[in-house]
Amino acid sequence: MALHAAREAGHDTRGATAYVTLEPCSHFRTTPPCTGAMIEAGITRAVCGARPQSGCGRARLRAVARGGHRGRGKLHGRQCARAQDAFLKHITTGLPLVTLKCAVSLDGKIATRSGESQWITGEASRRRAHLLRHEHDAVLVGIETVLADDPQLSVRLEGDWKQPARVVLDSRGRLPLDSRLLHRANQPHGPRVFVATTEAMPPRTRAELEAARRVRAENAGARRTC
Repeated sequence: MALHAAREAGHDTRGATAYVTLEPCSHFRTTPPCTGAMIEAGITRAVCGARPQSGCGRARLRAVARGGHRGRGKLHGRQCARAQDAFLKHITTGLPLVTLKCAVSLDGKIATRSGESQWITGEASRRRAHLLRHEHDAVLVGIETVLADDPQLSVRLEGDWKQPARVVLDSRGRLPLDSRLLHRANQPHGPRVFVATTEAMPPRTRAELEAARRVRAENAGARRTC
């Protein structure tokens, strides 16, 4: 994007230094490799932040070097890695990044002994929780949370925000069809809802859930890419 913007603005990038948060790629996937674009643009030095320990990562700066360029890694590496932790977690482990969000009192409690719960956070904390939903692909809760709180699991901030998919762990099919997290699920641009369940879910309940166009009930252990 930066190289394209430079070309559009009429800037000469020959001999320039590129500062990037992540090592430029040297492989073909959905787009050509970044290293080739940098060499073609005449970039003579690449300063990189994070360097993922993946099989293809080790070849990235070497590809730039073969083009007569110099590379340097790990400038503000910790900050750069934190800015793209989801990508780095996946490329190094094959697993998604999971964030635990909970409001905990000073004595380590999230509710009273009777199960009653009240807000113990402030406006800034609640806004941060909604931003976390926007930043993540999905929000996951257990069926007990749905039955007790009837959450929406949506981003409710002023403006246009990315809405995460909703994932419910429900082994026996107890998810009420009038749950607020299912609202608008059957609309074209409504949220995707996934129910992780078992064979203990009654077939009728499964059929009723999947009658909503964007609701899927999957048996636990089934492999599915969302």
